[in-house]
Amino acid sequence: MSLKHKREKLVKKLTNKEYRDAWVDESVKTVIPYQIQAMRNQRDWSQDILGKKAGMKQNVISRLESMDYGNLSVSTLLRIAHGLDCGLLVKFVPFSRLVKEFEDVSTSALQVNSFSDDYGSLMSWIEKVEEIDEFGVAPSSFKTYPTETLDYVPDTINEVYTPYPN
Repeated sequence: MSLKHKREKLVKKLTNKEYRDAWVDESVKTVIPYQIQAMRNQRDWSQDILGKKAGMKQNVISRLESMDYGNLSVSTLLRIAHGLDCGLLVKFVPFSRLVKEFEDVSTSALQVNSFSDDYGSLMSWIEKVEEIDEFGVAPSSFKTYPTETLDYVPDTINEVYTPYPN
């Protein structure tokens, strides 16, 4: 079956609300445990090591890595992200984006670098800043950028993290 045919079949099934809801549930409950395990293995860590870094017991990590568990809270995922020293993005998205996110769920696609391993990419991101005019337009590319995105950082985060030192 071609990729196009598989996509058409999925989109047709997604027109059913009950199927959509079940697909979202199963996609998250399947991929997140697999990703936790992939990132732990990427670091050559045991469940015990991740548990210690995340402030959890080994048996909790074992449950979180089980696709049958399904009880994934945001606070628990935040603890896992802190233990792995990576970000966590929880965001509502349209289905057109969601299907793309779950298109490649290979181990390599689910591995995420820690902050220290990602630092070079962050530095490159800084260097990609272009001069943006008062309309939010970068003259060299004629793309618009939401200039308010980086301007808004809640005071509490500024006080704790000071992401943009003076």
